[in-house]
Amino acid sequence: MIHSLTSVWARLSGAGISVTNALMSGGPLPAQLFEAMDDMAAHARELDCRIIIDAEQQALQQSIDQVAVGLMRKHNKDKVLIVNTLQAYLKEAKHKLAHQVALAQDQGWILAIKLVRGAYINNEMRDRIHATKADTDQCYNDIVASILTGTAAATGAHAANKSPRVELLIAGHNSESVDRALHMVQQLSRRKQLKTTPEFGQLQGMADNLSGTILQHNDRLGPAGGQAQERSWPAVKVYKYMTWGTVQECMEYLVRRAVENRGAADRLRADMRMMAGELKTRVVASLTGRH
Repeated sequence: MIHSLTSVWARLSGAGISVTNALMSGGPLPAQLFEAMDDMAAHARELDCRIIIDAEQQALQQSIDQVAVGLMRKHNKDKVLIVNTLQAYLKEAKHKLAHQVALAQDQGWILAIKLVRGAYINNEMRDRIHATKADTDQCYNDIVASILTGTAAATGAHAANKSPRVELLIAGHNSESVDRALHMVQQLSRRKQLKTTPEFGQLQGMADNLSGTILQHNDRLGPAGGQAQERSWPAVKVYKYMTWGTVQECMEYLVRRAVENRGAADRLRADMRMMAGELKTRVVASLTGRH
């Protein structure tokens, strides 16, 4: 099934109650889980596909991070096969990133991060979450900046080691964060200081205008076959995330998306204004013969 996809999301708690209980208790995980993940990674390598480990509630997340880091250590030696998810609404997000950078630096593997704001705010331990949305937004943008500039690299005892390769998938529907990231890509590229070219992702059927904005960033680069020296910044990729399963199977996911996207109504109104403007432009162009 995954031969036509670029990435597949894996939710570890979906592996069954025994896995969920072990994740929650911090106890040993069933050997079958690691065997299955290794098989998936081998298959992903053959098909040039990545496996993105989803973040979950904090009661499970420490164990999930340990599994994800172990898989990256094993499979991300020469290319990215495993991607871990970092939740910016957590106060410890920056510390967690620095810790994983240090591990990658010491052990010689590629760290790959999918950055999200977080979707479990209604059932999380409140003291672990930023006090305001503005704090979460700042944390999110700071993490993006630190990875793009390379300042997320470990310091102190790790500073003498070669800075690790860190790849970033900016997942979200916040237009300000996307605009900031695109602007930073352009500015750092012009100064030849961009450490990694980020990728972007939005949910299928949501924030399509934002996905289009990212594609327009690439359009401004000129023809795809243009000479590299003609481009002042790199093309970026944008992905749409699709769920698979019955409504019943996906219901918890859909509810979390509804909570996470409380601002969807405002975005919908903005989208409608944009579409109305585009329709007007096309009608005028058709009537006047301008294309």
